[in-house]
Amino acid sequence: MAGPAEYLKRFPNLEKEELRVLHSTAGDMCRGLKKYEEAFAYWEKALEADAWPMDPLYSIACCLSDMGEYAKAADAWKRIVDELIARGFTYEVEWPRQMMNEAKAKS
Repeated sequence: MAGPAEYLKRFPNLEKEELRVLHSTAGDMCRGLKKYEEAFAYWEKALEADAWPMDPLYSIACCLSDMGEYAKAADAWKRIVDELIARGFTYEVEWPRQMMNEAKAKS
């Protein structure tokens, strides 16, 4: 069975947003298979592909929290909070801020 990388090679002319979505989805699939190294690699590609990084950032933060990497998770949640504030999404920062504080408390 072909993995996400082989599948993505079939679409060389994708727009940046499409690449972000596909790489984020591939990362989420790898996370579900507990292939964390591959998941993080796909999420990093998603971050490089598009200026709207929220999907892969949430995936990274949630995965790090699930893995017990609380200090790294807190940093990832902080990046989400900072991105949301920078874009004027002040209401939307409450949950990521709460998750950041929980991760800090566990680290």
